[in-house]
Amino acid sequence: MIYKDNIELIELPKIIELSSNIHVLKFELMKLLPARYIIEKSLNSGLLTKEMTVIESSSGSFALGLAYVCAKHHLRLIIVGDPAIDKNLKNKLEILGAEVEIVEPSQKFGVQKARLRKLREIREKIGNTFWPQQYDNPLNPESYFLVGNHIIQNIDKIDCLVGSVGSGGSVCGIANYFDSIGRRINVVGVDTHGSVLFGQKSGTRYLRGLGNGILPKNVNHTLFDQIHWVNAPDSYNMCNELYKRNCLFMGGTSGASYLVGKWWAKKNPSQNVLIIFPDSGERYVETIYNKIWLEDNGMLKEEIKDPLLVLNPDECNNNHWAYMEWNRRNISSLTAKNAYNYGHQA
Repeated sequence: MIYKDNIELIELPKIIELSSNIHVLKFELMKLLPARYIIEKSLNSGLLTKEMTVIESSSGSFALGLAYVCAKHHLRLIIVGDPAIDKNLKNKLEILGAEVEIVEPSQKFGVQKARLRKLREIREKIGNTFWPQQYDNPLNPESYFLVGNHIIQNIDKIDCLVGSVGSGGSVCGIANYFDSIGRRINVVGVDTHGSVLFGQKSGTRYLRGLGNGILPKNVNHTLFDQIHWVNAPDSYNMCNELYKRNCLFMGGTSGASYLVGKWWAKKNPSQNVLIIFPDSGERYVETIYNKIWLEDNGMLKEEIKDPLLVLNPDECNNNHWAYMEWNRRNISSLTAKNAYNYGHQA
């Protein structure tokens, strides 16, 4: 097949069989898919015009996805991020024409709310802007129907979907697709300690790329059967295992999802598990894949223990991997005092 451009080439994931009951969706840049879908749908509907400035709060792969798509369509793009945008990512964004505003975290607001406050200031100042709103925009999960169709065309039987949760796009979108075609599968969400997504209190998140300090509208809690809260050392260990044993060079969110998916597959050997790998490991050469950095930051682990079963998110210990039988409940059934709605912040 001849592709028209690199976006088309890397938009859909490769499907890889790791064992008799484990497949993975290996994305090069997962957030490229919703970025293109949102921008092009909005251009076609007239909600976005070439005279408008696209502006978004992101410090990761959605920013890069938007930069690819906006460069292709000759749209001005402003990214409001935080220091998690490393030098290499910032260079990539700026080469593609994006303007990058870095916001320092504040004790008063936290990093997410600080970024959204800055985004609102810029929108008020320049006017005529388009905000993709990856956390609230239903086009984000809707874009993953393309992935769902890609899955069923290539894999005969899927019993369980495992993936990290941040904006609510990928896991919820694929789960919605399976529901829409009448196929009931187990859905396992991967979160991290200090994230408010599934009822924990907001706190420091050492494992980035998943979890959130605010509660997006696109996270549909009633789709999830089980939730896991994982820590950085276990996830980074699994990244290195993936690279050594399978030559898959992936980021920390992929390591976290593989940790959970591998455990679930072991517990259910007759079930077929599909694990989402969101991004590559190129941003983590000096961290996740650097033994000295891992040692200096207390991230090396010789042994990974099985997760602890908890009955409530408050029972989790930040140092240990834990899980909860979520059973497709609504978040309102739990107390989540620190869960903020993204759409009400800017």
